[in-house]
Amino acid sequence: RQMCIRDRSTVLAEAAPAAGGDAHARLARVLASLVDFTLDNLDLLCIAEEAPAPERRASGAYLWQRQVVAALLREAAEGGAQIDVDHLADGLLALVQPDLVRHQVRAVGLAPARIRSGIERLARAAVPPREGAPELGRPPVTSPHARPRRSQGR
Repeated sequence: RQMCIRDRSTVLAEAAPAAGGDAHARLARVLASLVDFTLDNLDLLCIAEEAPAPERRASGAYLWQRQVVAALLREAAEGGAQIDVDHLADGLLALVQPDLVRHQVRAVGLAPARIRSGIERLARAAVPPREGAPELGRPPVTSPHARPRRSQGR
């Protein structure tokens, strides 16, 4: 339980305007933190994901993640692109679901940095940055709290 509280605090800290950066940068850090959390707890989360999808999407943890991501999407889209925040929030969160992350890491062999970068690129493509925002192709934003990954040998 402590791990969840700490990680939830990390995600909130990444989302806060005080963390620095525009909404796109903060969204990238939140999504990176969610990838890190998923990787750190992958086997346990995959077991927990055995509940039917409608029940998983109604859990407090999912609804909280969705609320944070949706708020950042709304902020990122202000004065710019018209987006369906509800649909896009669910779509981005689908990319950090444990079964998909496990497949990407263990079956496909993707590195965590590649997963984070890909999710950031999709988020930026869905909500184009306003004039003067950083361009795509810059180094991926990663969580300052991310720990180096150990090889799982799988």
